[in-house]
Amino acid sequence: MSLATQLLLATAVLHRFAALQTAVAINLMAVSFGAAALASLGAIAALAQVWRFGSKGSGAAALTLIFGGALLMIPVYYLPVLMRGGGPGFDAATTASDPPGFVALAKVRAASGLPPERATVSTIGPDGALEPLITPRSPGDVFDLSNELVRQLDLNIVAEQAPGFGEADGSLEVTDKTWVLGLVDDVSIRIGARDGQTRVDVRSAARYPRLDLGRNAERVQVIVRKLRAAIDSSVPSDPALASDAPADLAPAAVKPGGGTAGAATVLRRKKGAPAQPGAPSGRAPIAGPR
Repeated sequence: MSLATQLLLATAVLHRFAALQTAVAINLMAVSFGAAALASLGAIAALAQVWRFGSKGSGAAALTLIFGGALLMIPVYYLPVLMRGGGPGFDAATTASDPPGFVALAKVRAASGLPPERATVSTIGPDGALEPLITPRSPGDVFDLSNELVRQLDLNIVAEQAPGFGEADGSLEVTDKTWVLGLVDDVSIRIGARDGQTRVDVRSAARYPRLDLGRNAERVQVIVRKLRAAIDSSVPSDPALASDAPADLAPAAVKPGGGTAGAATVLRRKKGAPAQPGAPSGRAPIAGPR
């Protein structure tokens, strides 16, 4: 039993930190689970001998059975997904007709035995349908906020392209790793101008679909939700979008001699933004690098 546990732990560590290939790691874990099953069967046989003949060793047999059963709960829990060949959202995107593609990550995915593009992707997440983010903010603002968000989420940026003039879309290609085994997933974020607004599409795909377990569809929802929150809590670079209403002109101050001291323009800004440049604010707006 100890051998099976040690093999499982060594496989997890080597795959997470020593670049052990996923296929090899899966085979080693299968061996460790098989050893745990054999040890559990041996423990059951030993307990039967103790029951029939009063032999010693019941404590060791019971302990082996407990640890073996606990270890075998891992494949039993995930067996349905493994038998299906991957969860329903192992390649998930906010749009099925035109999902963001992988360019910089295409060669890496091809080396893992995956096609760079799929004919269909899943648009269903754990909390419902996956939908793109549409905002009146400029593509440049949204790109900056997206760049800051992927850094906050500790994602590894592989390639980035800022939005250009006209219809040129911006893009971010990043990778993410699971905490325990270090399984790599690829993420593509596309930011472009559509009908006077900015549309953001997100795609997340597992390199080893059998071990997805729904995390990619969940990741798409998390990125869209956090990006929307960052947009709502930040001040646009465009002054026209920074106010909630057209500028109101304050009454001109009258000089003692009868003239005016000039008119002051008052803009109503988002809650949390300073009323004047340099004025203190209750919270700092979240904004990407300018």
